[in-house]
Amino acid sequence: AMGATQAHAGQALSAFAAQELADEQRPSRQDIKQYLQLVQVALGRLGRYLPPDIDQETLQGKAILALLDAAQQVPMDSAGFAAYARIRIWRSLVECLGESRCFMVETQAALRRLAQAAEKALRSGLAGTEEELAHLLVEPIGRLRQALEQAAALMVTAPEMVLAVSRSEGDVERRLAQAICKLPQREQLIVAMYYFEELTFAEIGRVLEMSEQQVQWAFGRAAVLLKIFLSPGERL
Repeated sequence: AMGATQAHAGQALSAFAAQELADEQRPSRQDIKQYLQLVQVALGRLGRYLPPDIDQETLQGKAILALLDAAQQVPMDSAGFAAYARIRIWRSLVECLGESRCFMVETQAALRRLAQAAEKALRSGLAGTEEELAHLLVEPIGRLRQALEQAAALMVTAPEMVLAVSRSEGDVERRLAQAICKLPQREQLIVAMYYFEELTFAEIGRVLEMSEQQVQWAFGRAAVLLKIFLSPGERL
């Protein structure tokens, strides 16, 4: 994926360089290249956990174009450029991901069904393990893990769709912090390392001595539990 990112970066920058001489206000190609890491970091954070119908090349291209557009809006030598560019890059990725069937109604229905099973497990005094959830859903563990992978992918790309919490509701950070504290210790660590330490699933796996896929399943389970803990009627 990184090689493809660099190839698209070269194409985008070549097209950009062709217009440099026509506009003295454009930043130089070299100046743009130093910020390509923002694109690489964003794509790295998404990793391999993307909906299967998302074209990687399209995603990379949109991210690079967002970086180029940011350079037209904010001076690259200003202190706030990197933060502004990062927002534009992620916004472009979210818009692209929003076109995926991963965001369709049936996906949300599957997530709700998984959350209902997890809530039933917790109310019954169970830990809500993968095996317990598979039993409650009356389906093979493999299918349950596919659902957890889907929950993880959705949590990575659009957590607001999983958590159903908008910033307009107020006090979101406090509520989210409280919800994270309710997670089992392993899931707490995984969520903290992913969102606060900005480690990838593979890196988290090396820290916790888990496989990358095991981290993904645990992250999906954390997403489901957070959805329960943040629901308006949560009383657990």
